Amino acid sequence: PAGPVYAVTGANGCGKSTIFGILASCGRSRVVLPVGVELDPGGRIVLPSDDIVEITQQLYCPLHMQPISWLLQVPDARALPKDVVEASVKKLHELFLELQFSSRSSSSSSNSSENQSSASSESTGTVDLFAERDDWYGELSGGQRVKAEMIAKVFMRSSCPHMLLLDEAFAP
Repeated sequence: PAGPVYAVTGANGCGKSTIFGILASCGRSRVVLPVGVELDPGGRIVLPSDDIVEITQQLYCPLHMQPISWLLQVPDARALPKDVVEASVKKLHELFLELQFSSRSSSSSSNSSENQSSASSESTGTVDLFAERDDWYGELSGGQRVKAEMIAKVFMRSSCPHMLLLDEAFAP
């Protein structure tokens, strides 16, 4: 069921990102606060769920990784059962088409996964999902990076997160 939607607005530097960082870290880890910002040690923040996904202005993808592993948010997609990978690739292709996601420069497939690679990149013109590359994410435009974040952290999940924090994710 759909829940309420809230917007946090304000001038640059007023603390919007700090608030999102505090909310995203609730119950998980200690947030690093900007100099001069303090939390009331007796205060509480109560959230409806600990299922929180945050997509920030500072997007990140590790180097030397297969795009399929990052998009599925697993250390190594090769360790997943074949049927899970095939279903995930099919869903990714559908999302890529729907979001008009294509890479500026598709890479050639690696020898170890040639069949999977060519099948995954030929049908949509997207980034080669199975070829481990130094920095495939760095080759994407800003808009493509946001789409990749949304795909990995929201659309590939089995259910929607209870809280989705978008911190200027679509800003130029």
